[in-house]
Amino acid sequence: MYSKIAFKELVMSLFLPMFVLITVLLLCPCLGISQKIQSTEDCGNIETSELQGKINGTWKGIYPGTGLVSGDFEIEISTKGTVTGNYSGFISGTISGCVDSSGYFQAEGVGSGPAVTWTGQVKKSKDTILALGKWSAASGSGTWSGRN
Repeated sequence: MYSKIAFKELVMSLFLPMFVLITVLLLCPCLGISQKIQSTEDCGNIETSELQGKINGTWKGIYPGTGLVSGDFEIEISTKGTVTGNYSGFISGTISGCVDSSGYFQAEGVGSGPAVTWTGQVKKSKDTILALGKWSAASGSGTWSGRN
């Protein structure tokens, strides 16, 4: 039979990691980690006319077993925060999501490979719209950047 100390150590070794995981998952909204956008209707018609326009850029990253991957993308931001576009290269597909009035960008990519989450920041500097961020998929991740 197990001693009381061994049993307590077993319970703590199982309970503590689960408690920490559940706590972190419950606190994510408070930490500024946004939920995934389900559709461009979730944008809420936020006024983003300053960031309106087409942005062209490149993405790059690593896929385990494949190595370095890269490609191009093009997105268009509407005056109401809706983002639509496409990406091509190692994988390709369409991009849809939102940008808010502070320039926070979040979109989902669906296409030839696994679903891709695109997050980042869009800002205007004089007449130029600049965008950069990170992308992640089930088995790869990397960065992206572009401008109008």
